[in-house]
Amino acid sequence: MAITAGDVELWGLLQGLLPPRPRVLELGEANWYMDLPAPEPCPWAAAKRFYRETLGYSEIVSVDLNGTDAALPLDLNEPLPDAPPFDQPFDIVINTGTHEHLFDQRQAWQTMHDQTAVGGIMVHSLPVAGWPDHGFYCYQPCFLEDVERANGYKVLALRVARDVGKPGDTQMHLAWRKVRSGPFVVPRQGR
Repeated sequence: MAITAGDVELWGLLQGLLPPRPRVLELGEANWYMDLPAPEPCPWAAAKRFYRETLGYSEIVSVDLNGTDAALPLDLNEPLPDAPPFDQPFDIVINTGTHEHLFDQRQAWQTMHDQTAVGGIMVHSLPVAGWPDHGFYCYQPCFLEDVERANGYKVLALRVARDVGKPGDTQMHLAWRKVRSGPFVVPRQGR
């Protein structure tokens, strides 16, 4: 739900791998985080401008119960409706800090999988350490590896970043390519 310096670095790593004029889904409407200068005074407008300039999207759809009026107010603990705009998969699906706020983790990860086209890209920013009382969850690297392995995702980019203002708070920025069709596979812990 926030574009940080770590997210900007991840998108830089993805240049050359992004589809032209992608159809984009944001799970949680992004705003601009205060760890880097904003290109616009409004944090939501700054995020949209960044995505427009970085992705050159043909369409962007945002789902957020607490977003701006532009966001679709849907509960991501529940399946998305099988109706436009969700009846066709997206080229890029973005989770910049939303999954940890959702109680139903299976549904969150399944929605991301189901809404991404084969060949499409899933982008995550996830807390992996610290972040006391920020959300319901912090994610272990083995969890992400097992989701990736069970579903055959290909890692395109990965970076770990500590929050400069709160050095104990650490995020993982990760991009996967969905390389095969089929339903979401619930992983078993591989360790």
